[in-house]
Amino acid sequence: MIPRPFTRVVFAYGAPVVVPKDASDKEMETLRAIVQKELDGATLRAEQALSEDELWKA
Repeated sequence: MIPRPFTRVVFAYGAPVVVPKDASDKEMETLRAIVQKELDGATLRAEQALSEDELWKA
């Protein structure tokens, strides 16, 4: 993704999650929940960063 010139961009990410090739269904569900938690946290941080910037609101 390449942003348009003068566009405000926030990159937010969480901890990497390694999925073993031989993960069981239970392990996969645990890892899925971890990934979901990381995505939710990254989304929240990005939204907060944009909402705190007064220039973004203009």
